[in-house]
Amino acid sequence: MQNKYSRNLIIGVSFLVALVLVYFGVNFLKGVNVLKKQNRYVVIFNDVTGLYTSSPIYVNGYQVGLVSDMKMVNSSPIEFAVGINLEGNYRIPVGSTIEFGSDLLGATAASIIA
Repeated sequence: MQNKYSRNLIIGVSFLVALVLVYFGVNFLKGVNVLKKQNRYVVIFNDVTGLYTSSPIYVNGYQVGLVSDMKMVNSSPIEFAVGINLEGNYRIPVGSTIEFGSDLLGATAASIIA
């Protein structure tokens, strides 16, 4: 009977470890570091053509965060709320604006203009 109990315990622990690895793996593939402190901001845009979840956010060419999610908040006029996660050590200065655009290959990135 003791052998059966230890077998079930090993299976349960293995399952929990697998769940944790899947969680971290999926977030790694999304480009999200779950162990690092991040500041969350919400930006309102009228047009989000070409902007996608996990698009990078740059300040003077240095990546400081990623776009986390997007949703429509108003239908007349159409407005979109774009959630961005920035690294813990970067704060957006007062009076800054965020612009986004695409390069020649079609990759979209947002830039914070201070």
